[in-house]
Amino acid sequence: MKKINVVFHDGGGGHRNAAVALQNVIGQQGKPWEVELVQFQDLTDKLDVLKKMTGIQIQEQYNTMLRNGWTLGSAQLLRVLQATIRLFHKQLVKLLEDFWRAKPAELLLSVIPHFNRELAESWVKVFPGRPFVTLITDFADYPPHFWIEENPEQYVIAGTERAAQQAADLGHDQAHISECREWCCGRISILR
Repeated sequence: MKKINVVFHDGGGGHRNAAVALQNVIGQQGKPWEVELVQFQDLTDKLDVLKKMTGIQIQEQYNTMLRNGWTLGSAQLLRVLQATIRLFHKQLVKLLEDFWRAKPAELLLSVIPHFNRELAESWVKVFPGRPFVTLITDFADYPPHFWIEENPEQYVIAGTERAAQQAADLGHDQAHISECREWCCGRISILR
């Protein structure tokens, strides 16, 4: 049985739902794949700067902002988050490499934004040639460094033509871009 690691987090809620739905559909279809759900926040908790400062995980702080409608300035906060991720890039990659060595799989699938550069880099270092896939759970990317990275190894599953075009615009070839319905219906198989 082939193994797939699916990375999700609980920021916003839709990412866990996407991961669980994938796991359920694969199980219902009787695919010879074992799906392990990997909670990214738990995996990287020791690097969570906001948790160190406030005692509250970053994903919970984000959820509190959404619940209360505190979205004014969120575009600026997003850039601060992305700068922090870049600052901790090497530490994140090392932590992820160690995890992949302990939890090997044939495919890594991400249903989260922001961290796909670190996920891809760590995965390719540990398992060169094994696919890294990002399933975009939004209608489109919010560049730069949100869902799609300028990484030719990254496969992108896009839910809309707009997201597929964004991946192509960043240099991904058509073999690395598919629409969600094609992949989910089994017409495209990255795992052979």
